[in-house]
Amino acid sequence: MQAEYYKNGIKVSGDTRPWYNYLKQMGGTWNSNLEGGGGWIFGKNREAELMQMIGQANAGVIAQSPKEQQAAVVTPNRVLIQQPFIQQPLVQQQPRLQIAPQPTIMGAPAMPRVIFPGQVEAPRSPLIQAPAPQQFNLPVLPTVVQAPVAQPVHFANRFQAADELTYQIILYTVPLPHVGQKVTLSYGETTADYTVTTVKDTAPVDEFWITKDEQISHVVLLSGKWQINLMAVEHTIIFHK
Repeated sequence: MQAEYYKNGIKVSGDTRPWYNYLKQMGGTWNSNLEGGGGWIFGKNREAELMQMIGQANAGVIAQSPKEQQAAVVTPNRVLIQQPFIQQPLVQQQPRLQIAPQPTIMGAPAMPRVIFPGQVEAPRSPLIQAPAPQQFNLPVLPTVVQAPVAQPVHFANRFQAADELTYQIILYTVPLPHVGQKVTLSYGETTADYTVTTVKDTAPVDEFWITKDEQISHVVLLSGKWQINLMAVEHTIIFHK
C-alpha cells in the first residue's frame, strides 16, 4: 500500500484488499474514479492512525482480512461480512508523514506522495524546510603567548680517542678561495692586491697561494682566519667577487 495527499484528504492505494476491514473501520471510503486509479479516501485527521496501521501492515504485525471480505471490494452486489477492527494504541511522538516531490503532468503540479514507515524514503520536498540553525558569535578571547625559555646549547665538541687523550672539535666559517680570485692584503695603513694562483685540491681547503709581481705568499688558516704564513705583523685578507 501507499498513501498520498489527495485534495483535502489522504488517498490510500495499491493492493488494499488484504486490509479492507481496517480501512473501512477507520472511516475510509472507496472511490474507483479518482485520478491515478481507485483508492480509499480519508480525512487528514486520520493521518497518524493511517501511518500506524500501514506501518503495522507492512511489518506483518496485523492480520489480513478474510478472503470473503477481500473479494467484496470488487463485488458490489455481495453482502459484506463485517469484522470488528481492533484499534491499536497510538505510539507517542510518531513521525509525521514525509512529503516527497512528484513529477508534473502537463505543466500542473501533481499531489505530493506520502512516505510511510517501511517504505524507501524519498528526498524531502523543497517546500518543507527545516528552520535554519541560529548562529551565535562568541567573543574571541586573547591568546596567551608564553615567551620561550632559553635552553642551553650542547655541542659534542670533545671526545676521547683510543690514545686516551681528549680532543676538541673547532669549527670555522671562512671564505672559500678559487683560482683567479682577487684578494687584498691589509696591514696597518698599507694595502696590496693579490691574485689567487693555487688552491689546495682536497677538502677541507685550509691553505692556498697568492701572487703579486711574481712574489708568492702562502695563506693558511690560523685561529679561524686566513693569515699569511709566518707573517708576524697583524694583517687581514679581504676577498673580492
